[in-house]
Amino acid sequence: MSISPLNKASSSDFVGYQHHKVLQAEILLEKEEYHPLDFADSGLTIQAFKKSAEYKKFVERYKHLISYIQSKIQHQLPNCNRAEKSVFCGMLDNFLAKAFDDSKSGFKVFSEGDLEQHIYTSVHKNLHEFTAQLDEAGDSLSPEDIMRAVILLLPEKEYGSAWINYCTQLALHTLIVSQNNARDLPNLPVKAEPKTPIFIATMHDKFDVVRELLRSRNTTLRNDETDESGKNLLLMLASKGHSGLTEQLMARKSPVFRPTDTDNKGNNALHDAISSGSISTVRAVMPYMGDNLLKANDAGETPLHFSVRSNNNKMLAILLSVADPLDVNQQDDAGNTAAHLAIQLGNPAAVRMLVVSGASTKPVNHAGHSMMSLILNLRGSTPQG
Repeated sequence: MSISPLNKASSSDFVGYQHHKVLQAEILLEKEEYHPLDFADSGLTIQAFKKSAEYKKFVERYKHLISYIQSKIQHQLPNCNRAEKSVFCGMLDNFLAKAFDDSKSGFKVFSEGDLEQHIYTSVHKNLHEFTAQLDEAGDSLSPEDIMRAVILLLPEKEYGSAWINYCTQLALHTLIVSQNNARDLPNLPVKAEPKTPIFIATMHDKFDVVRELLRSRNTTLRNDETDESGKNLLLMLASKGHSGLTEQLMARKSPVFRPTDTDNKGNNALHDAISSGSISTVRAVMPYMGDNLLKANDAGETPLHFSVRSNNNKMLAILLSVADPLDVNQQDDAGNTAAHLAIQLGNPAAVRMLVVSGASTKPVNHAGHSMMSLILNLRGSTPQG
């Protein structure tokens, strides 16, 4: 049984919901009247179109679609609080300003080619189909399904019109898949705890959305919320190499996100930052690691092992600047030190850096190899007795 959006609603919520139902009816009426623009084959130019009588109607239809999606956000996303809904609606408003409001030159970031190739054509078509799918789905979709699709849909200012086009396509595809699953797999177990908006946005690399949500003090943040690999929000951001957002989250006072928290394999935020290849994220995380700076994961691999595996000597140098010989000579579950790995991976520069920092030739891995025996084996030689 679906939850009515009118439950526990104020009078203003009721009026808003009635407006939503009117928009829904109008969308259904317009569904059969959709006529996509064709710049490529018709010879129509963007300049000529913007001077035509059809342009105003087109803009109104576009605004109508956005308004309907905003209404859905307000009335069918109980998992989002008011601040989060405001962020989503605001991002859609900004998109409209960029695409249509010539009076706000500061927002005019799309070129005529962008408008012609993507915004006025593909994105408009995707938005139209997206609203139609929302109506066809009715109550079959969960609020989390709708929220995920809406987050994927949201345009982002850091990327161009081609990315916005891709996002609307992905949002539409996600909505269709969710609808098909709801129809074909009606008895799928319901997740006990729905994901928060910022967590879903991070999972899908919607970093502008994450940034806007972090700017709000009322965004729902949970440090115990994890993905299938056991990564919480901070570990996910570190693994994606987004230093700015990682640092913002660590600076939050409530709830506290600790970079020393680990995933299912014992990897902490520094392990993840190194895996991302982002030196700036490594630098952002290191000051927060304290005594756990070079702590090993469940496989015995320290951040030094990770940096050698990533073949990033600049990152290795940063870590070695704070490492002592005990750190340098830590062995993983296979008995390999970081120097063993550097030799096996054919990185002589890393080997030299590790030796200078105190790497010993004495440790032997579980295959019976010391640093010297590995070097001799790689040279095709054997030690003389």
